Amino acid sequence: CDDCQDVCPPNRRDDRHTAREAGLAALARIPVLDLLEADDATLLERHGRWYIAGRDPRWLRRNALVVLGNTAPATDPAVTGRIRNAIADQLASSDTMLVVHAVWAARRLGHHDLLAAVADHVADEVRAELAVPIDIGIAAEPAVRRDAP
Repeated sequence: CDDCQDVCPPNRRDDRHTAREAGLAALARIPVLDLLEADDATLLERHGRWYIAGRDPRWLRRNALVVLGNTAPATDPAVTGRIRNAIADQLASSDTMLVVHAVWAARRLGHHDLLAAVADHVADEVRAELAVPIDIGIAAEPAVRRDAP
């Protein structure tokens, strides 16, 4: 990891300084909901310079769901709506990994009402996520998902 961080162009000090001078510092903060709303082409156009496993935007969406589950305010209607849409979108596309992460984010934020759509999901990973006991007060204390790389 350290070697990768040292040689990665966005992490090199000179490159960061040049980017700042070029007015690219605003790109350092990415609205997480935008990652979930954008189509694949837009994600690759905007963020293709990042390391994305297999150049597959689903990893950006997965990370966005983990960020929401860890940091988003549970009462924000935009967050609730985006997680609801993420569950529906991923069910339609049969992307089990993203369904699992959307379910995790919904449960993490206390939105158990969003889980009806996946209650009968056949994928073992989704059923396993639904079976994980919910800690009392989990939405009040942000934490890092341990199994997310």
